[in-house]
Amino acid sequence: NDNVNLPKKYSWTRFYLANLVLGGLILILSLLVGTIFLCRLEKVRVVGNTLYSNDEIRELVLDDKYKNNTVYDFAKNLLFPRKDIPFVERVTVTLTSPNDLKIKIREKKLYAYTKDKRGNYVYIDRSVNCSEVSERKIDGILPIYGLSVEGAEAGKLLPVPKSRRTAIEVILKAIKNRGIGVDKVRFKADGTIFLWCGKIKVSLGTKTRLEEKIRRMSYILPKLKKRKGILHLEDFSEENTDIVFEIR
Repeated sequence: NDNVNLPKKYSWTRFYLANLVLGGLILILSLLVGTIFLCRLEKVRVVGNTLYSNDEIRELVLDDKYKNNTVYDFAKNLLFPRKDIPFVERVTVTLTSPNDLKIKIREKKLYAYTKDKRGNYVYIDRSVNCSEVSERKIDGILPIYGLSVEGAEAGKLLPVPKSRRTAIEVILKAIKNRGIGVDKVRFKADGTIFLWCGKIKVSLGTKTRLEEKIRRMSYILPKLKKRKGILHLEDFSEENTDIVFEIR
């Protein structure tokens, strides 16, 4: 019973598996090399931005040492999109060709602003959430005076009493829906509210019947063009429909 060393049986499975692994590695390496050398960033198109220049957006979004590669920039912003750009709600990066990118900006909706004691601008949206707190002043936004907003934080409700938040929300909604041009809003310490529409100062009184008062105001203002004075709506109600315009 002599032991005889027989030759091992050839394994086609191992042969194909080894070649598959080697082929996969070669393919991955080829893709990496191709990505590095063939996907150089040549053109960036920026859309949706009004508060930043195209160059500023490009520097804010494509912000690291590999920023000149389109595939890397696309993948990075797909997995880790920028969420910390002031006044910007969302950034979307699209690969439009091997050498071109499109950056789409969705800016936050700013309906009004007030200021805190440090002089920062506290911007609010239509639901009276704090959209942004910034040293930067954005033109064309409705100013609201007479609010105490210390501790305001972006993404949270404006830190004012609920009744005042409700009044602000009603005012913002009503003037937008009725297309009324309002230059500024002021809340007095006693709760009275004033609007300025050109040379017309509108006294709304307290927060009661605000929507109805503004609706009536929208009918009257066109008749007061080129006039200057105070429109008294503070006592307006279903029982008292008399409205006084005090010429100044």
